[in-house]
Amino acid sequence: MNKKTNRFLCIHGHFYQPPRENPWTETIHIQKSAYPYHDWNERITRECYGPNTRSRLHGENGFIKKLVNNYEHISFNFGPTLLSWLEKENPWIYSQIIEADKKSCKTFSGHGNAIAQVYNHIIMPLASEKDKITQVKWGLADFSQRFGREAEGMWLAETAVNSDTLRVMASEGVRFTILSPFQAHMIRNLNPDKSEWLDVSGGRVDCTRPYRCFLSEDSSLYIDIFFYNGPLSKAIAYEKLLGSGEIFLRKIMEAYPSETNTPALVSMATDGESYGHHFKFGEMALTWVLDTIKHQGDISITNYGEFLEKCPPEKEVMIIENSAWSCAHGVERWRSNCGCSVSQHPGWTQSWRSPLRDGLDWLSMRLSTIFERETKGLLKDTWKARNDYISVLLTPEEKEKNRFIRRHSAKSLTKEEKDLVFRLLESQKFSLYMFTSCGWFFDDISGIEAIQVLMYAKKAIELCEPFSQEGLEKGLMDYLNGAISNDQRYGNGLEVYNKKVLPLKHNMISLCANYSLLCVMDQAHRLEWLKNIVNPHNEKMGMTGENRLFYTETDDPEELDPGLMICSISIKTPEHELKCISGKTSRDNQKPIEEMIDRILSGKKEALNLDKFSKYLSDSKTLTFNDMMPDVKSGITDILSGELENRLFGSVCERPQEMYNYIRYLASQDKNIPDYLVNAIQSMTNDLFIKLFKYSGNTPINFNEIEYLLSLFEREPDEEISNPVNSIVFDPVTLLQQQRISKSIEYFLTEQILLIRGNNINLCLINILKTLEFIQKYNIHSDLWEFQNLFYDLGTDMDFMNKMDHDTLSLFRQVERLLGFTGGNQYA
Repeated sequence: MNKKTNRFLCIHGHFYQPPRENPWTETIHIQKSAYPYHDWNERITRECYGPNTRSRLHGENGFIKKLVNNYEHISFNFGPTLLSWLEKENPWIYSQIIEADKKSCKTFSGHGNAIAQVYNHIIMPLASEKDKITQVKWGLADFSQRFGREAEGMWLAETAVNSDTLRVMASEGVRFTILSPFQAHMIRNLNPDKSEWLDVSGGRVDCTRPYRCFLSEDSSLYIDIFFYNGPLSKAIAYEKLLGSGEIFLRKIMEAYPSETNTPALVSMATDGESYGHHFKFGEMALTWVLDTIKHQGDISITNYGEFLEKCPPEKEVMIIENSAWSCAHGVERWRSNCGCSVSQHPGWTQSWRSPLRDGLDWLSMRLSTIFERETKGLLKDTWKARNDYISVLLTPEEKEKNRFIRRHSAKSLTKEEKDLVFRLLESQKFSLYMFTSCGWFFDDISGIEAIQVLMYAKKAIELCEPFSQEGLEKGLMDYLNGAISNDQRYGNGLEVYNKKVLPLKHNMISLCANYSLLCVMDQAHRLEWLKNIVNPHNEKMGMTGENRLFYTETDDPEELDPGLMICSISIKTPEHELKCISGKTSRDNQKPIEEMIDRILSGKKEALNLDKFSKYLSDSKTLTFNDMMPDVKSGITDILSGELENRLFGSVCERPQEMYNYIRYLASQDKNIPDYLVNAIQSMTNDLFIKLFKYSGNTPINFNEIEYLLSLFEREPDEEISNPVNSIVFDPVTLLQQQRISKSIEYFLTEQILLIRGNNINLCLINILKTLEFIQKYNIHSDLWEFQNLFYDLGTDMDFMNKMDHDTLSLFRQVERLLGFTGGNQYA
């Protein structure tokens, strides 16, 4: 902390996405609204979480001066469920976030930038006392394991707060939290005389200092509160302040008191997604402002923990109970038709919120009753065990499960009793997940967020239904029947549940069927996550006449009878019609099924009729393409489109010279190329490009063939043609903006940069240079963010750079220029 100034700055980013995993597959399925990305987590990671690990800082001439990890310089919290996804799907980005906190501890007097968050973003004032405690304990435990230290502060979902919530946080050792200035009610001095309370409601609280909130009569329990600067935070989130770094900086400067004889903190708090997702290049505006402030020296960048240590509260505060930052009506946005919404749809209401909240509250109480009753005599303390279940969620291994049982079991448990305990603990996890705030935040119960919380409710019901006598699902349905949807396609929450939630439920029978149907199309094209869930064995595949058959078996981990297993048989006709039968069978019936499969595959006269298998199967399902999961459908359509393209254009691609001549003849006579031929050219160009960037060898990559093809699109000069646009048959750029080509280029460049540390530095640099020149020439839109990061790392590795001779260094500098590191800004 700079002691030469009394002006301090802290910018906080609340980085969060709700849990999106399907509870039956534990994976996120394709979300079409996130196109061109697979799902919203993937999209926002590319647009925000990743870019903030390597934000581009530009110089005056537009070139990139350096890449900056913004997390090293701002206060932040990440939702634990989002971090668990990042750790698995983007380990490099995850590691940069963790490392940034470690570095910030050294910068800010031992205080890290990261703070914790209540676990899965529930609205704490609306939660039961037990749920409040679990949310805080889970959030703190998750933070401690990931960041390797105890959290000083904790972010509340939607900054929704009441005294009971603060009391739980303080009891668990949380030192501070961050609220909106509109959540402050009254303040007074902390000195022994205690002056009269001053009303500061309506956002009138002085946000440049922290306050202490006492939570016990003897003042022994308290938590400190920072109130962020409201106008600045609003300008970032809603008024496009990030569109100009200069204006952003000026607004910060204007926020300080005219006289700063005592330390004054200007702090902002917004959704972290503002920096790159909500506002493209917002992370770069943030980087520029922080870098400029750092070099000017008249403002000291800090974080809340450091500022609290150096400048402890001098006043105490009373909060406005049951308030939140995104609802003018307190916490009503998450339980009533308060009028707060994302979009203004004429005639829409949020009357569905109350029955959804009431129904899930009703369900939660009954799930808790079952949990307590069924674990009585098995666990020493039911709720202590639930609070500690985070240890298993963080380390889901058998050793950790055994340690958990030793800590909490009331006696020696059988395997069946252990399975029951973990089954019911899982039901409690989903009971908490079904209160994730996003389920109520948006405008209709048919939205993906409300569907997500209902999926968790269904999974919790499924886990506890065998132990209930009152019909958990029917009870919830009675509430949903009164949740009127604004979408006329559904009518109410019950229809949403039946049409949108139930089809997403997948037991092992349907999972095995999906796996089988995908494999009958192409046994090598298997989704790894699906294969890992199914854990198939005894697979058989072959042709039976003109049809293809695939057979697989698997065990059902939820099946109590070890004598049962699941079998799936799929067929594919020459016309690509798909059909599968999947169901449970006993070990006795397994043999006749296998014998029938073997006879069919051996070529003996055995009619291929799936109905024959049904007499050996129980709980069987017959599925077709339309019944499959979105990811499986996508995999199959990828296979089919590839096969179709090969059939339609295979002969053309095998004899490209004929195509070249045909194009040349048409162009010479000013003839338009027919649409079907345009498609063929696109296919051929794509095919050549894909092959080109699958290159591997010890010679420079050869662009001649594709350059020749593209040159054919240009007509011979003609003095009669005055419009230059008419000088080409059609724009070759339209052929080269295909996602497949871009992905091939991205993969190729990344591969080259990873190989460059070997013995072929010159070769790799030549390939990189030629590729960058080529895609620049034809305006091919490839995402070079990861490649640019890796190249920057090379340029800052002095050991590597010192190994280069003069010619190699010259090549390296040419690539630098194309990437915008030294003049220009092509891929910044």
